[in-house]
Amino acid sequence: MEKTAQFKVSATTNPNKLAGAIVKTLKEGNKVEVVSIGALALNQAVKALIVSNTFLASEGKRLHITPGFGEVHVEEDKELTSIQFFLTLSNL
Repeated sequence: MEKTAQFKVSATTNPNKLAGAIVKTLKEGNKVEVVSIGALALNQAVKALIVSNTFLASEGKRLHITPGFGEVHVEEDKELTSIQFFLTLSNL
């Protein structure tokens, strides 16, 4: 059964480590959701997606990325908008 793993990205997330986790999770047959809030977190997330895509392409795989928006509840009466990336894997 296919599961969806969620990775929450911060401004201090190491993009290479995140890329490794994304690739490992996708190769296990799962879907991935990457969630970021804020410009610096988004920057780290995009770097990780680029590294993941480069690595997977070298193995004949294609990373499918669907971007979207989400809401994250941080307090009872406060929500922040997140940028999300939904990832799946296929062969080239």
